[in-house]
Amino acid sequence: MDYGDPVAATPIQTITIASGVATVAALTPVIKLAAESSTSDTLDTLTVANVREGDTVLLVADSGDTITVDDANIDLSAGTIALSGVVSLLLWYNGTGWSQVTTSGAVDNV
Repeated sequence: MDYGDPVAATPIQTITIASGVATVAALTPVIKLAAESSTSDTLDTLTVANVREGDTVLLVADSGDTITVDDANIDLSAGTIALSGVVSLLLWYNGTGWSQVTTSGAVDNV
């Protein structure tokens, strides 16, 4: 996994969801997802520039937000996973899309 210069690289970045999509210019180990408006939103698609097979990323919700990750374009073990507080989602890029590796915390699977 190439996070760029390890000395200069930021380990976490905040991305605001726009119309269900989180667009990431450069992969970091942790992506904090912020709601487009209010304190809740749904993530349908994660788009990352220069992603390679085997890359991983940990998704967390911005403080006070609840982000529902939908399995429309992300391969999840459940239909949706709600991220908030201590709940996080680890994803792996399989060469064609993102797949769930695991979740942490008290997960609300729907």
